Amino acid sequence: MSELRLILITYGQFYRRHKSLLGLFLLGLSLGSALLSATLGLNQEASQRYTTSTALLSQPVSHFIRPPLGENGLAFSLWQRLTASGFKQVQPVLEGRLRTDEGQTLAIRGVNLLQWQTASAAIPATDESAAQVARTKLFDTVFLSPQLIARMKLDGSVLLIDGVSYPTSLLDGTGHYALMDISLADRLLQAGGQSSYFEVTGLSESESQRLITLLGTEARLESAQAQTFDALSGPFSLIFRRWPYWVMSLVPF
Repeated sequence: MSELRLILITYGQFYRRHKSLLGLFLLGLSLGSALLSATLGLNQEASQRYTTSTALLSQPVSHFIRPPLGENGLAFSLWQRLTASGFKQVQPVLEGRLRTDEGQTLAIRGVNLLQWQTASAAIPATDESAAQVARTKLFDTVFLSPQLIARMKLDGSVLLIDGVSYPTSLLDGTGHYALMDISLADRLLQAGGQSSYFEVTGLSESESQRLITLLGTEARLESAQAQTFDALSGPFSLIFRRWPYWVMSLVPF
């Protein structure tokens, strides 16, 4: 106990003589706490959006098939080979960002709308939006959440991208992504048939082992329950890894 008291007195005397270091220490502590709170909040929000998105399917997503580390996409031929091998529950997803003609950045997510419709997922927020979908081509429709429409301040029922008008439809639960058919997303992002990742529903333990064998080194299989949304909180984790060293630099020796 006396040693601890001596240490505290030593630190107190040091920081009394170096008030600027004390200010930096308190500032860093405050920023670190704010970053930690922000990361936890973002992870919770991402988890809620993920739960809402997977609830659009009759079966929740159990696994993800992602590109090998260092690569950004999965070839369409891989999806064809997996479905030919009996894995009909594997569905491609294409994500990316583009800029509208109004200069706004839009995050888009392309999915297989045929499978999406089969699962009775397309539940528009209003009867008006349902009528709109019936009047337009489904595969050219962009589905937007009420929050995204409010953020983008969209007045009309169309979205202008590269001089082309795409009809929009209101759909709850899509979060900050604009949902569309993967063929439209591929055309807008010029992805050349590549997918960002594959979603897998209802995969058993025996099927997962067989799927890992089929994937080989072309892709990696990840459990949805093990997802920690590293892509979302990656920049923050880098700060937290460096944070102890920065704090230690302010501590006298």
